[in-house]
Amino acid sequence: MRIQNHRFVTLSLVGISVLVILFGITVSGIAASRGEWSGKTVKVLTWGEKWLFTPLIQDGVKQPFLKEFETETGINVEFHFFGEDVARTKAMLDCTSHTGKYDILAMGCWALAPFADAGYVEPLNGYIEKWADPKYFNLDDLLDSSIQANSYEGLFYSLPVYDLAAGIMYRKDLFRDMGLAIPQDMDELTTAAQVLTLDLNGDGKTDIYGITGRGRRGEEPTISSAGFAWAYGGTWFEHGAYTAKAIHNLKAKPTVDSPEFIAGIQKYAELLHKYGPPGNPNWGWVEASEAFARGKTAMYVSGNSIYWYAKSITTIDKDNFGVALAPRGPSGRRAQEFFSHSYGINADSANKRASWKVLELIASSQIQRAQAKAGVTSLPKISILLGPELRKIHPLKDLYILWEAMKLAQPEYMPKVREFVELNDIIGTATSRVIAGEITAEAALREANTEILDIMTSSGYYK
Repeated sequence: MRIQNHRFVTLSLVGISVLVILFGITVSGIAASRGEWSGKTVKVLTWGEKWLFTPLIQDGVKQPFLKEFETETGINVEFHFFGEDVARTKAMLDCTSHTGKYDILAMGCWALAPFADAGYVEPLNGYIEKWADPKYFNLDDLLDSSIQANSYEGLFYSLPVYDLAAGIMYRKDLFRDMGLAIPQDMDELTTAAQVLTLDLNGDGKTDIYGITGRGRRGEEPTISSAGFAWAYGGTWFEHGAYTAKAIHNLKAKPTVDSPEFIAGIQKYAELLHKYGPPGNPNWGWVEASEAFARGKTAMYVSGNSIYWYAKSITTIDKDNFGVALAPRGPSGRRAQEFFSHSYGINADSANKRASWKVLELIASSQIQRAQAKAGVTSLPKISILLGPELRKIHPLKDLYILWEAMKLAQPEYMPKVREFVELNDIIGTATSRVIAGEITAEAALREANTEILDIMTSSGYYK
């Protein structure tokens, strides 16, 4: 397979549980002749034990699809499941110590830069050119936003298995009952949040809140609040630089204290502070998602994975959940919330060829199609997102909105630098403090800008 180079130009967590998915899929027609990888054991470091790879392994038991793959390739596949934070920590420790304990590492697009920049993971361009099996892997079926997000400085490092983009998840019945149109911009979003904060019993107590989102200190809110800052015209660094190379070459200083960035964070915090549940400053993805799914909030402006997840756990009529494109800000940009959960090959792996075969398997259309049969819509392959499996479960109109959101995603709203984990935590903590009413957005982001400048200066970007 010949790689189109332009597809690899770099332009730029969910912690959930669902019911165990039972699938009856086989590898019929997926021939994989044994090669130098036969007899090798490939260890996959990951999270998402109860939902992400259930077509392959359930409760520690290998399923028929994985057994047939192992028989045909001669590769023994081991899954090592941990919590998301633990898996990230173990991956970094394995790489920094160069032990090569794990062959395939759970990455995620925002964790990619620290691994790729240090050479801890393998560029996949050569693997795709030489060894890609079209029955497992088709580059042209991946969304451009997913390719962009999983690239670093012009090279492609990880294969996506689960992607999401920004959207408004909303209660159709409440919007209908209150005579509201779906918000198109931030003013309309604010009005809707206010109108939909409801005292249903007339006792002075709020029964349904207008909106919810991530608010817990640390990394949680950044993926959302930085997307609001983007909609207001804000960028993390001068000249809109978002890659390590561009920041260094342009000597671009941080700009999270700019009026635009401040306005976006302020709007996000204001919505949750005024119209969100009291616990919002301490909520992460799980708590906010469950509140929406159980009818406690009317809207959730976040990653549109909430669409299918809310339907899967709701205690109300699942047909009441709708999805729309994220609102536009004053800059004309839409709010962003993008994430691509992906996997790469450890540069210290002793079984790289075998690891590539397994990597193709776990990111394959066969696995994602099995996820689609369970209703999961956060999938990076166009053919599956609009395919027959999901059409049987979700309205086609909603699937097109989800697809359009992925096409409109702009992963460059977040920086791709090796210091991302620290920067992410700084902005998330600042956002949480503003939501809680502890500090103004201007003061919080002035402090954040100073912290980020110190980190980037210490890292040598301005030499």
